[in-house]
Amino acid sequence: MHNCTSSGALRGYKVGRLVTLYMTGIPALSADLAAWNGRQVATVPAGYRPAAEAWLPASFDRAAGYVTIATNGAVTIHARESSLPKGHGFAVGGSYVC
Repeated sequence: MHNCTSSGALRGYKVGRLVTLYMTGIPALSADLAAWNGRQVATVPAGYRPAAEAWLPASFDRAAGYVTIATNGAVTIHARESSLPKGHGFAVGGSYVC
């Protein structure tokens, strides 16, 4: 993971074309993320990338947002109407078709 200050890893397992992603550890953002903006935090390796952009739920410390996974593997955190402060942790999980 990148743009993060603490340990955490994005893991996945695949059954056929279905991929399920989950977090080990709770990473934290290395810099503030302003409202209505995004920042790439990881890259999904080839073979696990979605067939079309996937939107997954995310949990944040005292803020709201979501995660997208692009067909090139870019995992991007998106802030909603409030900023995501530096040092606040996040967790991601969900399934998609690759």
